[in-house]
Amino acid sequence: MADRIVTSPRPLRVKNEMPLKGLKISLKVNHYPVTRTKTFPDVIYHYDVVITNVDTTPRNAAAADAAKKRKEARAKVAEKEGREMTELPARILPLIWKEFERQNKAALKFTVPFDGKKNVYTAGRLNFPNGDAYSVTMEMEDPDDPDKRRRFKVEMKMVGQVLTSSFIEFLRSGREMGEPVVQPQDVVQGLDVALRHAPSLRYISCNRSFFNQNPTHRQPLDKMLELLHGHYQSLCLGSEETATLNIDLATKAFYTEKPLHEYVRNACKWALDDSLDIEYWEDPDINKASEAVKGKLIKYGTGPIDSTTGKHEKYHKFTANAIVKQSAAEYTFGITDEKGVTKSINIVQYMNKFKKTKIRHPDWPVVHIGNRNMTNYVPLELCIIITQPYRGKMEPKLTSAMIKGAAIEPKERFKAIDLARQGSRFDKCPVLTEFGIRIEPNPIVIDNASVIAPPVVRTLDSKGAQINAKVSQFEGKWNFKDNNEVSKKFLQAATLPKWMIFDCDGILKDEEIADNFIAKLGELGESLGMKRIKMPPKIRPAIKFVTDEHFHPENREGWNDKLLRISTAFEKIKGKGFELVIVVLPQDGKDYAFIKSEAEVVYGVLTACIRQQNVRDPNNQKIGNFLLKLNSKLSGTNFSIQELNELHFRNEKTMILGADVTHPSPNSMAPSIAAVTASFNMSCMGYSMHIQPQESRQELIENMDEILGGQLGKFFATNKVYPTKILMFRDGVSEGFFNKVKEEEYEQMKDKCASITEKLGIPKIKITFVIVKKRHHTRFQPMNEKRGVGKYKNIPPGTVVDTKIVHPSEREFFLNSHVGIQGTSKPTRYHVIHDDNNFTMGDLQKITYYLCYVFVRCTQPVSYPAATYYAHLAAYRARHLIEKEGENADLNDLARKLTIHPDLAKRYPMFFI
Repeated sequence: MADRIVTSPRPLRVKNEMPLKGLKISLKVNHYPVTRTKTFPDVIYHYDVVITNVDTTPRNAAAADAAKKRKEARAKVAEKEGREMTELPARILPLIWKEFERQNKAALKFTVPFDGKKNVYTAGRLNFPNGDAYSVTMEMEDPDDPDKRRRFKVEMKMVGQVLTSSFIEFLRSGREMGEPVVQPQDVVQGLDVALRHAPSLRYISCNRSFFNQNPTHRQPLDKMLELLHGHYQSLCLGSEETATLNIDLATKAFYTEKPLHEYVRNACKWALDDSLDIEYWEDPDINKASEAVKGKLIKYGTGPIDSTTGKHEKYHKFTANAIVKQSAAEYTFGITDEKGVTKSINIVQYMNKFKKTKIRHPDWPVVHIGNRNMTNYVPLELCIIITQPYRGKMEPKLTSAMIKGAAIEPKERFKAIDLARQGSRFDKCPVLTEFGIRIEPNPIVIDNASVIAPPVVRTLDSKGAQINAKVSQFEGKWNFKDNNEVSKKFLQAATLPKWMIFDCDGILKDEEIADNFIAKLGELGESLGMKRIKMPPKIRPAIKFVTDEHFHPENREGWNDKLLRISTAFEKIKGKGFELVIVVLPQDGKDYAFIKSEAEVVYGVLTACIRQQNVRDPNNQKIGNFLLKLNSKLSGTNFSIQELNELHFRNEKTMILGADVTHPSPNSMAPSIAAVTASFNMSCMGYSMHIQPQESRQELIENMDEILGGQLGKFFATNKVYPTKILMFRDGVSEGFFNKVKEEEYEQMKDKCASITEKLGIPKIKITFVIVKKRHHTRFQPMNEKRGVGKYKNIPPGTVVDTKIVHPSEREFFLNSHVGIQGTSKPTRYHVIHDDNNFTMGDLQKITYYLCYVFVRCTQPVSYPAATYYAHLAAYRARHLIEKEGENADLNDLARKLTIHPDLAKRYPMFFI
C-alpha cells in the first residue's frame, strides 16, 4: 500500500481579524442551541448490532444458489453506493429492535437509541451477564404478515468507548485559533443518534428526515404521487463554543396509498371503467404493468371487511415482483388436507376457504409477491400500494411541481420549523435526559451580519464608450435595456460567422412567426453591438427544416427516422461551411442530446438552441437572454466586473477554476461525470472546460494534474504568461472527503504548478482551494422583515455569516449571493482547505461574491461562483452526450464520445454554456 500523502493543515481563522465594513443586518438561523447539563457523560458507549433471520432456509439447492447470487448482487450495489448491506429489509429493522427492547428490558437497563441499521449508543455501560456482548434469539409476530410468527437473532457487542472531552475541546478550539483540532466525528455520531430517537418514535424516518405517515395536508403531484412535508435535523458544531441542532423543512415525493389496480391502470393508460379481466390483457400490457409494480412495497387485505371503515381484518406486507398473465380463478395449485389427500384449488377458492376473503373480480390477474423464486400469488383486487418514498427519476413536470410545493417564504418556513421542533418532543425524551443534553426553544440569532455591496459592472454605451451599469443596491440586478437609462452594448460584441437556422419543430413554416423572430433577433442583436446578425431588408438567413426532402434521400433505407435526418442535416451544414446554427427545438426539448452530440463531437459546428415557445413569442427579455448566451458562445464579452480587474487581480495574473463531480440517479450504476472549468483571460469572463467519465459514484476527480496542465496551457496560449494565482472552487464534496480532496486533487495541482515554475524559473503559482457546498439545510430570516428583499422578504444578496454556526477554528463562511425569487433563499457554504495567497476572510468573501456576477447568461448574481456554475453546465452537457449509453459502458469508449471536436473547442471554447 502506498504511503499516505502528508499535506499541510487547513488554514485557520486569524484572531481579531477586522470584519467587513458596510451594511449590517440581524438574522434568525434555523439552528437551535444544544446545551450540556450536569449529567452530560464523560464517556459514550458504542455497540454494534447485527439482526438476522433465524428461520430462512432455502427449499432446495437451486433456491440456495439463487439466494446466494442475489445476495452477492446486493452486496456489489451496496459497495458501489458506499453503504453497508443488510440481510433484512431496512424498513423492518426498527420494528424488530422495538420488540427486542420490550422483551429485554431487564438486560438493557438504559434507554438504547438505535440508528435503524446497526449502531446503538448509550450514556452508560450495559452490564450484560457475559461482559460487553449480548445475544438472544426471540420470537415475534412477522412485521409483514400477521398470520405468521418469525424468529430473529439480535447480537450486541461493545465496539468502542467514546470520550466526550474531544467534543468539548473542539467547541473551545476557536478561543486561541492555534493548532487545528479534528472534528470528533464519533461523538457527533453518537449524539446525533440520541437526538434522532424522539422524532423516530412519531414519524417515518427517511435518511436524515422525518415524515408524518398520515399528514393533515397532502399535496398531489399527479395521479400516483404526492408531496409530503416533514423535517430534517442534524447536529452541527459551531464557533463560540456552540453546538446546534439544525432543523429544516423537508419535502419528498411519496407514492399515494391507493388500490394497486389504479396504479396499474395509470401505467397502462387505461380508464377507471376499462375492464381488467385477463382476456383483455396483451403481453405488452403485462410487461408495462410488471415494470411499474416491480420492487414496490404493497399490502393485501384478508378477512372480513369492517362495514364502518371498509378495511379488512388483517393486512400483509410484501414486495411486488410482477403482474402474472393468469386470473385468480385460473391459477390453481395443490393443497394437502389433514388426511394427506392433495386436491387442486384456485386462488379464489383458497382465499374464501382459508382467509375468509371474498374475491369480487375472479377474472382479474394476480400479483407475484415476496420471494421471486416462489409462486406467491395474490389477487390484484386485494392489493394496495403503501405510502413509500418515490426513488425513480423525476419527469420535468413533476420536478417543477415539487420545487413549487417546497417553496415556502422565510416567515412561514421558520414557523413550520419551530412546529417540527415542538412536535418531536425533545423535552420529554428520556434518551436526551440520560445523555445530559437539552434543545433550547429559541433559534440562534446572528447580530450584525455583513452585507457586501454589489460590484461595478462595466459595459459600453450606444457610442462605444465604457460606462457603469446601474446595479440595484438591494437585489444586485442590472439590465442592458432600462427605461430610466441609456441603452448599453456588450463590452466586446461578437461578429457572427456564416450562420443559419435549423428548425426541428416546424414553427418557422409560419411566415409571420419566422419574420418576427428574425427581425427581433437582428434588432436586439444589432443594438447590443453584434455584427452580421441583422439581415438586409427582404433577406432571410438560411432556414432548413428537419422534414426537408434534402435530408431524406428516398434511396436510403430507414431514413424516416428523425435522428438520421438530423445527422444528415449536420453533415450537409458542415459541408456548406456554416459555423453557427441556431436550432429551434420542440417545447419538450426532444432530440437536444442528439443534436449536441452530432454538432459538437462529430462535426464541430457551434449551435445555440432556443425552444419554439420563445420563437413564437420573441419578446425583448427572451431574445435578450438568448443573445447573452450567443455572444459568449462566439467568444464575445458581455460585461466585466471592475473590482476583479482593477482591485483584487490588478497586479497578479489570476485563473479561476470550478470543478464538480455529478453522479447518476440513485437506482442507476451509470458512470459519474467529472467537469473542470477554468478562466483563460484576465477579466475572468472567458472559460474553457474539461469533462471525463469516471467509475460510478467516485467522488475524487482523476488525473487532476493532467487536467490542470491542459487549462494552464490554454491560459498561456491566450495571455503569453502563466497565472501567478489560482482560485479553485470545488463543488460536489461531502464533508468526510475534505481531507481526501486535499490529499489527492490539491496535491496534484501543487505538483503540476511546481513542475512548470521550476522548469521555467518563474515565481511560484499560489493556490487557494475552496470547497463549495449547496447541499446543506441552513436558512436565514431577517429579524426585521422590512430589511428583507423581494416578494418573499429574503435576505439580500451579499449577506455573509461567519460566526456562531461555522467551524470554530477553520476558515468557513456562508454567503447568500443571489436574489430569492421562490421560497426561502439557500445560502452557499464555503470552506477553505488551502490558501497560499493568504487572503483575509473579508477579501475572499468579496472576491467570491463578485465571481457570482460573472455568469454570462444573466444580469444578476447567481448562487455560487460562475466557474462552478459552468462546471455544472459542462457535466450536464456530458450527461446528455452519453445519455443512451448503458450502465456497463466502457469508460474509454465513453471518453471518446465526450471528446469535443478540436475545431470547435479551439475556436469557441465557451460553446457549452
